[in-house]
Amino acid sequence: MTTADPEIIPRDLRFGVGDHPDPRWLGGDQAGSALVDAFAVMLPEGERYFIRALKPFLPQVTDPELRQDILDFCAQEAFHTREHLGYNAALRSLGYNVDRQENSVRWFFARFDSPLARLYLTCAIEHVTYALSRIVIERPEIMDKAHPAYRRLWRWHALEEVEHSSVGLRVLRAVTPGVPGWKRYILRCAALGLMLPGMVGLAMISARRNLRATGGPSGWALWRAALFSPGWLRRMVPTMLAYLRPGYLGRNDCDAALVAKARHALDAEMAAA
Repeated sequence: MTTADPEIIPRDLRFGVGDHPDPRWLGGDQAGSALVDAFAVMLPEGERYFIRALKPFLPQVTDPELRQDILDFCAQEAFHTREHLGYNAALRSLGYNVDRQENSVRWFFARFDSPLARLYLTCAIEHVTYALSRIVIERPEIMDKAHPAYRRLWRWHALEEVEHSSVGLRVLRAVTPGVPGWKRYILRCAALGLMLPGMVGLAMISARRNLRATGGPSGWALWRAALFSPGWLRRMVPTMLAYLRPGYLGRNDCDAALVAKARHALDAEMAAA
């Protein structure tokens, strides 16, 4: 492993978010909570899709380190799926139309179900989760006042997303040796361009519906959370632009320090719990 490619550690942790449904879990900010919740609803379907994308390529991967990284990636995503199913159950109990959003995500993934399409799309979506996870780790104050169960879950999720952030792109390069670099670059950027607007749009629309269902604040409050405070979309931009570099493999010189910081924070959280 390089210093910019940290060790991947599957952690079988439980957070009990399903036992604590709270529409204002993010420090009392209902709009901010709804926006993160709308992103969270997508995750179980997405995590299953990522596992289906990478596991079939194991026989084609000869590098033992990368093979182990695929297995560890899948183990992390399986634990994420379990915890986020509990999270979605909490959202259902609040009256949110979780099934509608899950069906939209399921419909989208069904459109891209060939092995390579799954892999390209997985690389793109994993980069989005990587960008969001960097924000959670670099800006701990965003989660400092959150409900403890939610705060622990998101700090755990962010750490593991950064740990395995390069796996999909490394698998893509390993299993497409006959594809010219320029073609691989165009296809992976196209996958990001195809997925990102839909993902952001679905999250914003779903968050707005959830706020209406619970008598929450106006749509402007959602844009404030997205662009200004904490400004998820604005803060994502530098990391998202990195994906457009030719030859990008998901490695960042800051990742080793970022992972060390996140591990320390998670250890403190779990010790307190």
